[in-house]
Amino acid sequence: MKDASKSKQALTEELASLRRRIQELEQSEAEKKKAALKELQTSEEKYQMLVEGVSDVLFEIDHQGVVLYFSPVGKVIWEYDHADVIGKNFIEFVHQDDRELAIKRFQELVAGKAVHLRASSYCSDCYPRKDIDTYISLKTINQAYLYNPRNAYQNYGL
Repeated sequence: MKDASKSKQALTEELASLRRRIQELEQSEAEKKKAALKELQTSEEKYQMLVEGVSDVLFEIDHQGVVLYFSPVGKVIWEYDHADVIGKNFIEFVHQDDRELAIKRFQELVAGKAVHLRASSYCSDCYPRKDIDTYISLKTINQAYLYNPRNAYQNYGL
């Protein structure tokens, strides 16, 4: 029983050493947490600058089709304020002639099915793609998009 024979002073010194080590570990963890939070904040700021700086209208919707996010450029391009869009169903902003198909495709995507996407439009210098013909699903893309069949170059993030 070597430990039992330690003097009171040795035990006190060992306890003080352990307390210092605990304090060092706590400080190290606090510094790591602070650095991680700073990195997250920087990443969020970059993402916000990227999303809010694009010239295309972006929006995010939930599985029921309710708009959760609407990019600021939407006010300039579509002339809608956030209050006009946030909390409403995306289908309200789809052309009447395209609503039935848009609802069907959206429901298929949410159900996990592959959706045939085909659209064509006039091309321009800014938008050289005039056709799209592909299959998409939530498994094959990391974001769902609502493609505007009237403008093959336009797509809106869901």
